[in-house]
Amino acid sequence: MKQRRFQWMAVVGLLITLIPQAWAEEPVKTAKAAKLVPVVYHIEMMEVSDQTWAKLQKSPGPSKNKVEGKLLQSADLMAVTGVDAVTLLGHKVPITYYDPRATQFQVQFVDIGFKVDVVCRSVEANVFSVTSRHEFSTMTGVRTEGEGAQTTSYPETLVFISATKIPSMSIGETVVLGKATGPSVARQLAKLGRPVTSKNIIATLRLERP
Repeated sequence: MKQRRFQWMAVVGLLITLIPQAWAEEPVKTAKAAKLVPVVYHIEMMEVSDQTWAKLQKSPGPSKNKVEGKLLQSADLMAVTGVDAVTLLGHKVPITYYDPRATQFQVQFVDIGFKVDVVCRSVEANVFSVTSRHEFSTMTGVRTEGEGAQTTSYPETLVFISATKIPSMSIGETVVLGKATGPSVARQLAKLGRPVTSKNIIATLRLERP
């Protein structure tokens, strides 16, 4: 499959992150024991005004304050520390190809849309380090190669990927993971029944107890 890889959450290569590099590289105190702790990741995608986005840029990092905006989608992921949790706002697109060993056509699926992969680790009581991997992908077309039993059909995509590390985050705090902008983002959201008018589409994460 042919893919072009760029920075996530921004079409045409634009990624705006709220985590300053120096702050993101702050040393993290390690937990004495790798005890599994249950945690809930509350993830929201929302549309915010220019004023709200400017305010968020002035106060990066986790906060107890609620982010105000138009909610597009939310998800609560029940997980434990040290284990990845993944959520997708989008759809799955098939790749079909002929497998000569099985002498039949096979189908695999790729995720298209907005995907967040989160994992946290205990630092101390009710304090965690959080790593989040964000991905935005959109289809640009479908390619078919070969003929007859050698036919392969797969989607052509643009993929934007980034990662954010929060060295210290407490239960009840919210952090902005990133901002998506550009016409491809708006078109993808419209396909999913979530039209937007603002260029400020953000993803937020809040840690909660089960």
